[in-house]
Amino acid sequence: MSTRRRVQKQPAYVLIRRPFSESSLIVDAVTRDYGRIALLAKGARRLKSPYRGLLQGFLPLSIGWSGRRDLVTLTRAEAAAHAPRLSGRALLFGCYANELLVRFLQRGDPHEDLFDAYERLIEALGRESDGEWSLRLFEIALLRDIGYGLLLEREAVGQQSVEAGRRYLYVPDRGPLEEGASGFNGVPVHGETLLALRDGVYPDALWRREARQLTRTVLGSLLEGRELKSRLVYRQMFGAKTDIGDS
Repeated sequence: MSTRRRVQKQPAYVLIRRPFSESSLIVDAVTRDYGRIALLAKGARRLKSPYRGLLQGFLPLSIGWSGRRDLVTLTRAEAAAHAPRLSGRALLFGCYANELLVRFLQRGDPHEDLFDAYERLIEALGRESDGEWSLRLFEIALLRDIGYGLLLEREAVGQQSVEAGRRYLYVPDRGPLEEGASGFNGVPVHGETLLALRDGVYPDALWRREARQLTRTVLGSLLEGRELKSRLVYRQMFGAKTDIGDS
């Protein structure tokens, strides 16, 4: 039997929520120290609920709860900062990030670094007209935290350092190989792309396109054909041949 726990003042963001009864909600949230958790927010749907207006996406929260690991009861929630005003592409980028967290994070596993990366992404989307590169860095952080980190510094064979000015074939389950490596399916990339992802430095447009194709391919293999709702909405809004992160 899991131990009953009481937690106070934990940084958190709401990922998704759904009605539980006429008056309550089940909230899926990501927290800094406890990872992804499921919360029962009793009375949150009532007009006079203290949680009204707080349990929304992208709003930095400080929350408390009590209960066991599988489903805990929300005991407090307050805004830790103002919610960024996300709209258009930025809003869909945020929804896409939320879906990735729900798909790939197991409940109860802490991911402090990934929480910080998510927070940086939401802050960036709130102040940037183009959040595409911030989204790429979040994807890199996600892959690293769930055990599928990209090899960005060295070649997969020979372990030679990746160099700017050289071209590579990035094979998702191996890493970067020399351009022209036979017998492998991968994503053609320049060394500049891999080094920009490693260093978090905003690159030229060509490297950004390559980075988008690289993370899309790797995440696509992990999703195993499962579609994300945010991608479907993105195509409906911006064209059937577009995808999250397309300019």
